[in-house]
This record gives sequence, C-alpha cells and structure tokens, in this order.
Amino acid sequence: MVSAPPIADGSNALEPVDVAVARADRMLSSDPRSAHALCLKGSALLRLGKLDAARERFEEAAALDGRCFAAFLGLGAVFDHERYGLLGAAGGLPVFPEPVELGAIVPDLPALTPLELRVVCASAAPLAGALPAVAAAGARIRLLPIDVRPTDVPELSGTISGRTEDHRSYDAIGGLAASRLAVARIDELLDVVSESGLVFAHELAHLAFFHLAGELRERVEALHREATELGWVAEAYALENPDEFFAVSYTDWLRQRYGLPLRREPDDEGIFDAIAAVFEALGRVARA
Repeated sequence: MVSAPPIADGSNALEPVDVAVARADRMLSSDPRSAHALCLKGSALLRLGKLDAARERFEEAAALDGRCFAAFLGLGAVFDHERYGLLGAAGGLPVFPEPVELGAIVPDLPALTPLELRVVCASAAPLAGALPAVAAAGARIRLLPIDVRPTDVPELSGTISGRTEDHRSYDAIGGLAASRLAVARIDELLDVVSESGLVFAHELAHLAFFHLAGELRERVEALHREATELGWVAEAYALENPDEFFAVSYTDWLRQRYGLPLRREPDDEGIFDAIAAVFEALGRVARA
C-alpha cells in the first residue's frame, strides 16, 4: 500500500454492493484478468457474507498482480472473518435506530448493507448526544472502499504523508481522524471483536471529542491528566493525548456494554468508571 500506485477510479465513494457487483462484472467482461475488478467483486461478496467466493476472487487477483494492495486487504479480511466469526459477532450487536444526524456525518450510509448499518448505528448511538455538534461543524467520517487508501482521498492527500508518530504509514493505516474528516475501512467495519476491531467507533469518537462541549470536554481532559500521572490505568497509546484517551476508552466501554471480547476491567482509581460516566451522560443528552 505504501509503494503501489493508486488503483481506484471515479469518486472514491463507497458503492452499494449491487452497484459494485455490476461495475466489477462490466470491467471483467472487458478484461477477465483485471485484478482490480476481481477485488471489487471480492469486496462485494465479502460484504454479503459470501466468504468462500470472496476468497477465490482475492486469491486470483493476488496471483495476477502481486502489487494490488486491495487483493491482500481482502484476503486479510477473509482470514479475520474466519478466525473471529465476524458475521456472527456483528449480527449479535443490539439494533439501534439511526441517530438523526448520522446521515449528515456518514455520507456513505446509503451504500451500507443491513449488517454494516447495524454496526454503524451500534457504534454511533451511545455518542448521539455529541453528534449534533459534529454535524453542525460539517465534520464527516468516510468509509473507504477496498481499493482506496487514506492518501487517495483528495481532502487528505495534501495534508498527510509519511508516517504517524507511532510509525504507521498513512498510506496503509486502517483509520484516522482530523477535526473535520475521519476515515475507516469498509473491509474492517464488521470487526467488532478482535484487538484491532471497532475502528469505525474509534474514529467517530475522535470526531465527537473534537467537537465536545465545554464541561464534558474539561472532564475528559482532567481524567486524561490524572490517568497520565498514574500511568498504569490505561495503555500508553490511550495516554498520548486527551482525544486518543477518549476514543480508546470509548471502544473499551462499548466492549463492556455489548459484552464483547477483550473487555477492560475497571481500575481501582475509578478512571474507567469516570470516563464511562461521560459516555452515559452523552446517552442521557440524546434520550432527553
């Protein structure tokens, strides 16, 4: 992903699976050996839960073009589905109605499958009290198709390059967030159980924190300072800054709330319980 040329064409927007299948089939009718078309077809099949068929397309694409990063992303996603049972885990999430502002914040919402929408709503609903401010600021979170890297997005290509502070490449990163634009990968969306799962929820939480109102923001910043002084109550990544602390804590809290694996135990200092109270407060604002 770091060294390969761009492979996507068009708007870089996520397509509904039926549209993606039709486009891939047209491309394959013109060129049956198109690795790009095979990846688009594989991604659509993966999104429909047809793992064996998706694997076949990705394997064929990888054999045809060893530099087609989408083929290897797709194979990795298939392996994760098989290892973690992602379809069942995502299907076990509670069903939430769409928060009012979600369509404005997630422009790719109409392209999602019912299961993908379930994950997005379960990720967003507990933050609903923060979403009006995110929408009012014009902030968005994009779901990237399998053939699009963060650095291929025009709004990001001129502002990010090289590597993050923890040495991850912006070309290959699975999710990132700035104050007005966040991105997450569609091929990772259904992962709500692995150690690197809940990426969409994590990046949406960044946007929520960037536009969080005064009192709650001050409470999070104070908790981050206290956690940093203690050191052991959160992982080093979460302690990098207040917004990372908020986003990591949010996915930890979702794991606990939804009974997902890798749940974090409350600490004796009450830091986790205190940040959980912030998320509960956002939920109460939304219900009010």
